[in-house]
Amino acid sequence: MIKQKIIFFGTGNKSEKYLKYLYKNFKEIEIIGLCQNFYKDKKLNQNKTVQYAKSKNIKILKLKHVQNIKFDLGISYLYDKIFSNKLLSIPSKGIINFHLGPLPMYKGSYSIYHAISNLSKSNNYNFGVTLHYVETKVDSGPIIDLINIPILNNDTAFTLYNRSIKKLYSLFIKNIRSILKTESKVFAKKQSKIGKFYKRNKINHKISIKLNKKDLYNKIRALTFKGKEKPYFVLNKKKIYLIMK
Repeated sequence: MIKQKIIFFGTGNKSEKYLKYLYKNFKEIEIIGLCQNFYKDKKLNQNKTVQYAKSKNIKILKLKHVQNIKFDLGISYLYDKIFSNKLLSIPSKGIINFHLGPLPMYKGSYSIYHAISNLSKSNNYNFGVTLHYVETKVDSGPIIDLINIPILNNDTAFTLYNRSIKKLYSLFIKNIRSILKTESKVFAKKQSKIGKFYKRNKINHKISIKLNKKDLYNKIRALTFKGKEKPYFVLNKKKIYLIMK
């Protein structure tokens, strides 16, 4: 039996769970490479995903190497680099991407921050996670599946992130078998032109206390994320941090 050759893109610690599921449940595939993220990881050798891949003799690759490798399917999970046309033309089954946000509404980066921060204007309390095929234009490829997630009145960026990450894995479990079993590509729906693309610009944690009560509340919770700088305003040249209870 000729095994499908898979390359997995993304070395975040949460990628380990995906790799393990693929390795343990599909004997008809061969994971021939794990492509590392571009963000600086000083402890890459201690990264759980990288350690697991090495334990299974899965090669650790850089993106420039992948363009010279023949493979059947690419799986991208929270990967942080744009794919070239040359690379996208290689796999016969395409490259699928798991996007932390509902497409086409929130393309690009920091979807959770923008979804909560924009609530006063959008009045859209529906968030979600999306599985789609990758095309040259970022986050614009046909949608395979989407799971809706409500934004709760007491959600912070951190709580919504945790729920969304869990749903992203559910999306993976729900769809990966049919994607691997299908000879070419599964059905995917072309995206509409609505929505907005958000660049990976640094988020400013300084807020104005002159905002109205609703906008201020949404801004504070959009900037509340464990391990990140807390939202603040400046008073008498001192930072006053704002904490969600």
